[in-house]
Amino acid sequence: MKTCIAVQLICAYILLFASLAAVFIFHETKDFTLLFLLTWIPQILVIAASVLNIVRALSKRAGLMDDAAVQLWLKTVFCMKLLLIPVFAGNLFLGVYSFALGMITGITFLVTLAAAIVSFFMLLSSSIYSAILILHARKAGAVQDSHGIVLAITQFIYVIDIIGFIIFRRLLKKAIISKEAVATE
Repeated sequence: MKTCIAVQLICAYILLFASLAAVFIFHETKDFTLLFLLTWIPQILVIAASVLNIVRALSKRAGLMDDAAVQLWLKTVFCMKLLLIPVFAGNLFLGVYSFALGMITGITFLVTLAAAIVSFFMLLSSSIYSAILILHARKAGAVQDSHGIVLAITQFIYVIDIIGFIIFRRLLKKAIISKEAVATE
C-alpha cells in the first residue's frame, strides 16, 4: 500500500512541477501545444498510479482485520490526503489559468478537461482507502450506520473529504478509547 501511494505522490508532484513549468514557459512562448505536451505525460502517469491505488485498495480491504492494520491505513491515508493538497491547488491553478486563456483563444479546452479528470482520479484514489476504512469501522460497530454512510459519501467531494476524514478519525479514536475502557473494567 505504501509503495503504491508513494508512486502516486511522486507522479502527482511531477505533474505539479511540470504544470507550473508549462504555464511559465507558455507565458513566454504562447504555444498551447507545448503547454499540452508538457502536462500530458505526467497526467497519464498520475491517472495510471491512481488506478493502481484503487485496485490495490480494493484488493487489500480484507486485510483490515487487526487494529494495527487499521491504524496504519489511518495514518497513511491521512498523510496522502494532506500531501495531495498542493497538487490539487496546482492542478486547479492550471485548469483555471488554461480556461481563462481559452476564453480568449478557444484552444485550451483539452488542457482544462485533462486537469479536471486528473483531479478526479487523484481524489478517487485517496477516497477509496478512506471509504473502505469507514465501511470497515461501520461493520465493526465503531461508527454508527448513519455516520458511516455520510462520512463515506463525503470522501468523494473535494475539500470536504479531508474534513470528513478528520471527523471519522475522531469518532474512531473515541470508539477505541471507550472499547478499551470497557475491556479494563
